Parts: sequence; C-alpha cells; structure tokens
Amino acid sequence: MFFLDSGEGQEFETDEMEGENLSGWLVPVKEADEFEKQFIKWDIDNEKWDDFYSFARWSWSNRQIKITFG
Repeated sequence: MFFLDSGEGQEFETDEMEGENLSGWLVPVKEADEFEKQFIKWDIDNEKWDDFYSFARWSWSNRQIKITFG
C-alpha cells in the first residue's frame, strides 16, 4: 500500500486525470495497519520504515500511463 509523502514534479494532464511523480512509503499490505497508525500521527519510526520509502514515477507506454515504483 502506498502512503503519499510529497509530489516530485514531472506533471501530466489528460482529459481523464492529472498527476505527477510521487514519493512516499510502499508498505506491504500485511504491515499497512501498523504503519498507518504512525502515519496518521506523523510519528513515523524511521529506523523501521525507511527501507520502504519509494518513488512512484509515471511514463507513457502504448498511449497509456504506466506507474513504476522504485
């Protein structure tokens, strides 16, 4: 599950949607409830969750938007 931290630029807009590259935590679903409790309070245990920090970058692929996490 992806928890958004901030926008990172490279904006796009189509008739149906708009967006940009994003950064945040890509947390395994089985750990999402635990992370969400800290996320809501903005009291994130960096030692535990830093390895899950990720970027969501978009690109065009066959006239469709493709999102890559990494």
